Amino acid sequence: NQYTRASLAWSPDSRRLAVYRVIPGYEREVHYVESSPEDQLQPKHSTLLYAKPGDVLDRET
Repeated sequence: NQYTRASLAWSPDSRRLAVYRVIPGYEREVHYVESSPEDQLQPKHSTLLYAKPGDVLDRET
């Protein structure tokens, strides 16, 4: 329940401050392995955040 710098926004005239909190959802990771990359001999590993249908998403309050 903490506020972060990303959850603060000034109004265009800088007289008011808008603040909101984000209730985090579920973060699912999908891992990819590129077994034969063209630019190197070793495999490459990458991770991507991937929400599946039915997963709880982030909610701003």
